[in-house]
Amino acid sequence: MKNFQIAMHRPGRILPRTAFIRSKDDNDAAVRITSLALVEGLGKLGIESKTLRLSDVNLNLDFYDLIVFHYNDHEAIKYIRANKTTNSLKICLGSDIYSFKYYTDLQDITDYFVMPTDLHKMVLSSALSKPVYVMPECVDAMAITPDESVENLTGFRGRSQRRVCWFGYSESFAKGMSSIIPVINRAMSERKIDSFSLILDQKNFINKFNFPTIEFHYREFQKTSLAFDYAILSHFPLDLRVNSLIKSPNKAITSFCANMIPIASRTPSYENLFDQLNVSDFLFSSPAELDRKLSALDPVADSHRLAQQQVRQTLGRIFSPKAIAARFINIYGEYQASGGRSAVLPPIGGVENDSRDLYFSDHLKALYPTAKSALQSRMRKIFHNYKSGQV
Repeated sequence: MKNFQIAMHRPGRILPRTAFIRSKDDNDAAVRITSLALVEGLGKLGIESKTLRLSDVNLNLDFYDLIVFHYNDHEAIKYIRANKTTNSLKICLGSDIYSFKYYTDLQDITDYFVMPTDLHKMVLSSALSKPVYVMPECVDAMAITPDESVENLTGFRGRSQRRVCWFGYSESFAKGMSSIIPVINRAMSERKIDSFSLILDQKNFINKFNFPTIEFHYREFQKTSLAFDYAILSHFPLDLRVNSLIKSPNKAITSFCANMIPIASRTPSYENLFDQLNVSDFLFSSPAELDRKLSALDPVADSHRLAQQQVRQTLGRIFSPKAIAARFINIYGEYQASGGRSAVLPPIGGVENDSRDLYFSDHLKALYPTAKSALQSRMRKIFHNYKSGQV
């Protein structure tokens, strides 16, 4: 892989007084990779911001010019609605799109939305009258050792076994993995892999597959991951939902940074990330292709290659708290340069859908080439356009 020199956009302007309001705690995945990381990154850029918790006694939104909240933090949203401020700019951090209604119902208190990928922006923009911007998610700090920082990750650790895992929310397992479970079982029976375990919320998982499970806890994830060499990751839309297909590449980034070699589905975000890292041969498009990949695993060679490619160091620079904070600042500048509130269109017509209606339909299939091109363009910009490596 080329010796990339990655730099973040230089912040175009200093942010005004900024507060992140939430009821969710620090172990929430979206909090860790967006709002918590933004507070850290802004601090490293010399910009002070504040996390406001609903339990705070002296919670005063009027003091802040920017108020940032998560799209699914219902308690925080309720508080913002009940304590409307006239001058503050309100920014909604989004992620999953289970239903347009989650977002359309927030337009009255949101000036603009921030989503993790171009695919998310493409889908969501079709239903909103407010602007939608793209800001990648940060490296999840749960993946790295206590003596490392995201910006200064060391090389990929050598592996010598074929211990395999899957990690995530229990509800996501069947959505993306059902079609490849027979392949995994066959690989174990034929000793192509040494083991296969699931790291997830055990109490919510019906283990009809009889796989060994390990309780997920973000504070223990890095230690837990030491027991595994590979992670199989799939966002195949086996539930025929748009949201399954457009998932961000964050789980693959977490795998790399946790020194696990990801074998991932050739879905848009994974494909673009792996292409840019020059490791696209770790992707699979079908159960048959996964079977071939598992038959050819070579942990010594695979891990040595990732070390040579400096994959961990590259991801740490590109998706660090400082990098996403710089992007957050630039989005604010772009919004202001566009005319801000004066440029916002009147509300569009209502979108009649609930979570059952967001299917990967023929309509979205037609949009796939455009979406893929947008993702590739975004990744090329991230990896190639920045020269200095300094903010």
